[in-house]
Amino acid sequence: MTSPLEREIASYSTANRISEDLHKKANKFMPGGDTRNSIYWDPFPVYITSGEGTTLTDADGNKRTDFVNNMTTL
Repeated sequence: MTSPLEREIASYSTANRISEDLHKKANKFMPGGDTRNSIYWDPFPVYITSGEGTTLTDADGNKRTDFVNNMTTL
């Protein structure tokens, strides 16, 4: 039996397979695979490929709303 957290992590991993692969590659070149801990979250961050207004699109094609007003790139 899996916990709700384990099910959510599995769902997140399934929806973000390309971001997970990119993070594994990044881990080979820098500790933790990231230079800024403000954009990292477990089990791995998503990789944003484009943005327009408040809509961000990640490497997996998922559209997300930017609720932090671009805080991590300023």
